[in-house]
Amino acid sequence: MKQLHFPVFLFRRLVYILILILGKDYPWLQISLCIVKTFLMAAFLVIIQPFDTPLANLMNIMNECFTGFAFATCYNFTEGMDPADSKLFGWLIVTIAGYVLFTNLIVAFVHLGMGVI
Repeated sequence: MKQLHFPVFLFRRLVYILILILGKDYPWLQISLCIVKTFLMAAFLVIIQPFDTPLANLMNIMNECFTGFAFATCYNFTEGMDPADSKLFGWLIVTIAGYVLFTNLIVAFVHLGMGVI
């Protein structure tokens, strides 16, 4: 089952593309489907544990969960929304993305340093 991670990863990308293209007129449906897809992928990662190290599995599970949370935050955006609230939720999504990026970079640099030493 572990060898299925790469095909599942590619299939996940294809599903994203289909959701975004075919659901272009239904943003609430797009968000909902992306959240469901994200948590299904997180469940796959928890159950199958496709990576060799527990840290790699944990990082990928964390990435999926934070991505799902960022998608869920998108429900707060409405047309008549107060600009201050819109800015707040926008920065929340940027903060989540920054945290995920920063955490992954730290782990990559630690692994790089361990490989050099």
